[in-house]
Amino acid sequence: MIVVLSDTHLGAPASNVTGLKMFIEDYLRPNQNDIDHLFLMGDILDLWRRDNSEVVGESLQTLEMIGALPVETHYVVGNHDLVARNREEWLESDSTDKAEESWNQLVETVGSGMESEAIKKDGMALRFCHGHQIDYWVARRFYDAFCKGLCRTTSFSGEWVALVQYASSLSTAQQNRIRKTTLEEQAQYISALAGPLDFTAESPARRRSREWELLVEMADPENLRTTIDKDVVTGVGDGAEDSEERIPNTMESLSILWQEHLESLDRHPEGSKAADFVRSSLHKLVRFVGQLNIGLQDDEFLIRGHGHILSVDGEHRIADAGCWLGERGSFLEISEGQVIARSWPTR
Repeated sequence: MIVVLSDTHLGAPASNVTGLKMFIEDYLRPNQNDIDHLFLMGDILDLWRRDNSEVVGESLQTLEMIGALPVETHYVVGNHDLVARNREEWLESDSTDKAEESWNQLVETVGSGMESEAIKKDGMALRFCHGHQIDYWVARRFYDAFCKGLCRTTSFSGEWVALVQYASSLSTAQQNRIRKTTLEEQAQYISALAGPLDFTAESPARRRSREWELLVEMADPENLRTTIDKDVVTGVGDGAEDSEERIPNTMESLSILWQEHLESLDRHPEGSKAADFVRSSLHKLVRFVGQLNIGLQDDEFLIRGHGHILSVDGEHRIADAGCWLGERGSFLEISEGQVIARSWPTR
């Protein structure tokens, strides 16, 4: 059996640490002989605006509880713990003299992180990634630099300054756009892309649409004009709402189609047939982008996090492990060719 956890956000005030420890003691430990793989699907640590060593110090007991399990643990990084993917980035983003020690503690308990991983189990091909690589594909390089900056700064006033330090890896057009942003625009980006983990103020659909509008402004124009190789990807199926079946021919047309889906999803009540239809169509786009962005194969079931909403879409072979925030707790079980969504405590 494979167990998948995501978005525990250890180190953040909203993290459900108590529930997670209960889950380890009352579910993972008693079932450890039946668990072959434990996947930690990113945002396990919340390193934004804090030193890595401080977060690891606070979370060490939980990490050690996970590390003590006799199962093969896989750590896939997310946007909030992006720098856990290698030692150099980890040390660079910590301002204390405990950076090396905290890196060693991370590696000894859950291991260093990776961007994605593919395995086969019980006849199923599975691809694991956090999901921000897909959700923010239109400006992924910008967003990676943005996340590294947030992992490096320790204040709520230094986010944009930290981003500028990593902007050299971006295109000239993106660097110019970053330099020309006003303080008001910077505040909009930070609020939308790095706001609080409690999203009760707006719906997930509205939030995603608002994020996308800002990300498009930071996209590299040359990348958007890139022609999509039809031999690499399959068709995306139906477009948003009543549109005819379309396969984008450039990244720009794909971006427009993606935004149409997000805006349409925002217009329909959650749980309505219209919202379900648009979400299903969006999942086709997710697979399309996954093929372009992370090498997702046609036969692979995409296991992800980042969305904070537990779900399994068997038709399009996409599952989200949910999160451990507030009083919420959830995980995925993968066994005998089935992907099953579980809430914790189990009912």
